Amino acid sequence: MQPAFVPPDVSLDAGELDESCFDQSLNYTTFHVAGLVPGLSYALTVGLESDGNMVALSTRTFAVGSVLLPGVDGRLSVADALEAGAQLHNARDRAAASRVYRYVLDIFPDHPQAQHLLGLALYQDGEPRQALHYLQRAVQANQTEENFHNALGICLKSLGRADEAIRHYRRALELNPMLAQASINLGDAMQSQGKWEEALKEYSKVARTPMHLLERHTEVEKAEHLAKDATGRMCELIRVTDGWYHADRCLNEALERWPDEAVFHNDRGNLLANAGQFETALDEYQRSADLGLLIGKVLKASKPAAVGHSIANSFFCYYCYS
Repeated sequence: MQPAFVPPDVSLDAGELDESCFDQSLNYTTFHVAGLVPGLSYALTVGLESDGNMVALSTRTFAVGSVLLPGVDGRLSVADALEAGAQLHNARDRAAASRVYRYVLDIFPDHPQAQHLLGLALYQDGEPRQALHYLQRAVQANQTEENFHNALGICLKSLGRADEAIRHYRRALELNPMLAQASINLGDAMQSQGKWEEALKEYSKVARTPMHLLERHTEVEKAEHLAKDATGRMCELIRVTDGWYHADRCLNEALERWPDEAVFHNDRGNLLANAGQFETALDEYQRSADLGLLIGKVLKASKPAAVGHSIANSFFCYYCYS
């Protein structure tokens, strides 16, 4: 395989091609090549031999997609351009990230990952209707990417289209049963429709999954946050459906697992204060304050009766809304 066209702004010093053996299955042949230079066109020649004689020869050309980003020297592959956008996105510079995604879409308008990322950025900027267009296009372009379905479900639910959101959450979980965030989102959608048992099933599934299994499918820190998130939602739903006593048991189990989790101490303080157990509630607020939670310091500074009045008929689950 040789370069067929080299744009004047592209240098071939980026590296040599690494062509490996191909995989052949039935009538399909797959070649593995590394070191392709963004922006170049390559010619691939394939010959078919029979008994030592060349009986057929075929040449095909293809171009390697590339993007020229303002302020960046040289061409970037589409993957590298999207990675640059994602880094800006993760740094909360969504405006700059969106510009990168739009540059990619200007050249490759049907690129599903660029559509997905731009849709996420728009949704996070409070533009769910604009986001919906791109998130739907991403799913249409790639029906087998679970994260695309999950993101589309989030957007649909925010627009009041819970039934459609549920279908996409379920599809995400069909594709990847260990996508914990989709299970939590499905639980939220079920809860919004008053389907308590189905919601509890989804929260419990994540909350009770062994941590080492969650960590296989996501980053270690994110896995723990997802487990705590699901546990907080589970305990809150148990309070609604089964009462404060069972919710207290749920929170105690959570604190056995995460004894230094300030949020759960605060949630238990709220629960006990609502039940009139003010002194015990204040102990929990003190514990949450010692662990650095600001709301625990505020409630600890209040008088017991004032605490009970301030949160009467309320139970705040931090993880449920974070």
